[in-house]
Order: sequence, then C-alpha cells, then structure tokens
Amino acid sequence: MHVTDSSRGLPSKSTKDEGGRGRAAHGSRPTTGAARAGYAAVVAAITLAATPALASDDTVPIQRPTAKAQPPAYTSSPAPASATPQPAATPQPTAPPQPAATTASAPAFTRSPAPASTRAVEPAPSPRAAAPARTASRSAGSGGALHATHTPEHRERLPHRGFTIDGRIGTAGCQRSLCADSHDAGPGLRLDGFLGGNIRGWLDLGIAGGWGSFSSAVEQDANLLRLYGVEPAQLDAAATAAGSPLGFNPFALQVRSAKLRTARVGPSLRVHLIPRGRGIAYIGSGFGYSTFLADYQTAAGNVSLRFHGLDVPLQAGAGVQISEHIAAVAQFDYMFSSYPVVRFDHPQESLTLPVSFLDTAASASGNSVSDTLPRMWSVGIGLRARI
Repeated sequence: MHVTDSSRGLPSKSTKDEGGRGRAAHGSRPTTGAARAGYAAVVAAITLAATPALASDDTVPIQRPTAKAQPPAYTSSPAPASATPQPAATPQPTAPPQPAATTASAPAFTRSPAPASTRAVEPAPSPRAAAPARTASRSAGSGGALHATHTPEHRERLPHRGFTIDGRIGTAGCQRSLCADSHDAGPGLRLDGFLGGNIRGWLDLGIAGGWGSFSSAVEQDANLLRLYGVEPAQLDAAATAAGSPLGFNPFALQVRSAKLRTARVGPSLRVHLIPRGRGIAYIGSGFGYSTFLADYQTAAGNVSLRFHGLDVPLQAGAGVQISEHIAAVAQFDYMFSSYPVVRFDHPQESLTLPVSFLDTAASASGNSVSDTLPRMWSVGIGLRARI
C-alpha cells in the first residue's frame, strides 16, 4: 500500500522497508491521474535531495600524500618539507566537471656548497722586491665575484736632507810656471772630505778640507832661489837694504830633490740641483786657508818653503743614491789661491817674509814670485753618507 501526504506530496512513513518501496516507485509508473501526480512529486523530491550530492561531485577531492616527501638536503640539519593541503575549489555550475588534480608535493630545496672564490691565490712576495699592492673589488655584472686589481705602489723619493759627511779619493795637479817649468810637477794623490748638513735637500753647509801631493823633477844642482825666479845676489842685496842681512849663504842652495804638497780647509756651500731622488747634482764654492809646501834636499841640508794664504774653490759634483743613507759621488775642484806670506826654514836660520819682498828681489830680473805660485785642481770619487 502506497500512501502520499497530500499537503507536501511526499510519501509517508510505513512500517515496511522504505528502501524497497522507493525502488518499486522508480520501477513502475502509475496509470491513474492521482498516482501520476504523486509519482511526479516523488521524482521531484528525489531530484532535489540528490542535487547537493551531485554538486559535491564537481569539487576536487583533497589528495593526501601517500608517501612521505623526502626532506631537503641541507648541509646543516635536515628538516621535513611541509605539505599544505589545497583548499576546496568553489563550485562552478557552468563549467564541466574537472578531473581530480593530483596534489603536487612541496619542492625539495637543496643547498649546494658555495662556489669557490674567483680570487686567485697570490704567491708570497719575493724577498728581493715587495709585490705591488692589490685590492679586491666586486663587479655587479659578474654576480658579485671578487676581482683582484693592481694599484700602483707609492714610493717616497729618496731624501737628501740631513746631517752629511762625505769622503773622496782622487788625483790633484797644479798649474802656473812654478809647476810646469821649474819643478816639472805632475799629478799626485788627493784626499778630500766634507762635514756638514743639507737643508731641505737644496743646500749643503759645512766644512770642507783636502790634502794633496805632486810629483816633481827639478834640475840637479840648480839654485833653490832661481827655481822661483830670484837671483841669490839680488835677495842678499834686498835683505841688506832692508836692514836684515841673511843669516845663511844664498849661493849654497843647490837642490838635489824636491817634494811638493798642498793642503786646505774652510767653509763650503753647495747648491743641489736635485733636492730628492736617486740622482745627485750640485755646484759649490767657499773659501778657506790654503798652504803650499815645498821641501828640498840641498847641499846645506833640508830647506823648506811654506806659503800661506787663502783660496776660493769652485766645485761641481754628481752622483747616485745607492740607498736611503749612502750615495756614490764624484767631484771636481779648481782652487784660485793667493799666498801673501812665506816661511823660509834653513838649517842656519828661519825667516817669515812677505811674498812681496821676494817680488821686489825678483823684479830686477823681470820676474814675479806671486805670479809663479801654483793653483791647484783635483778630481775624486767617494761616498756620501746622510743621517
């Protein structure tokens, strides 16, 4: 028996199996008008009840991962990757049902070892020379890679200022007729030195000195006075006229050998053309005490003449700085000298005379002692030390 609720058009509950009757209602169609209306109402009710279920078939089912995802390969400590479920998609009535989408597992992040630095390993600098300085810079176009760049090494130029001492060894010679004619003098040994300081690399101020010797070849048994252009008789007459007769015989001064020497000392000023750096060049001058010594072996014994005076040297030097404190130098000197006084030492008497007195005695023969006295030159090489 099939009874319907006329108010709602739904089948009423029965003590019999509702599932079986429902299946009977779908399996056969009633033939009466009231039965057809009830059948239509049942079909509508079943369709309405089945609509949410059909809509739910359109949703993408949530897929649970069937296997545990492999943890990412971290170099420090592994951690499991999290799998986040995808939210349910909003039902789209107009779109056809979408096939079930497989939930993609979370990407596995792996950390690879950091790339090796592009900076080349620099070799240790050679002990003979320091390697030029390098700086590292980043280039944006190369992904931040470090590149080694060379920077020019700054070197301070070698200074010349400071306390200075130098010494030179070389040769010296003399000029004028006393050296060239009567004594036939040749170059000999020369020693020079300087002690002072350099101001700001430009100016040397100090004391300079030197000693030198010359070779000589005098005429054997020539009278010593005649070597200077003075006749013995004229000197004896001049001394008697001055009221100071000679205490020795001027005619007994026959020379057998001679030795010539010179020495000087005095303040010196040198102007440097290169105030700093490896090269050295300067010119200089000064003034000082100068002496010319002539020792003779005569028939009467050892006789010496010592001329005393002043000189003005002209200097020119050049060199190269070997290190910060040592330089090799070469220097040339020419001395303009004047000797107003002479000391005459004889075994029997010693006299100090003005050279002008000898000039008076020589004037009778048309000679001048002052004009025959030598002027010296020297050239030498040595070392210059700066503190």
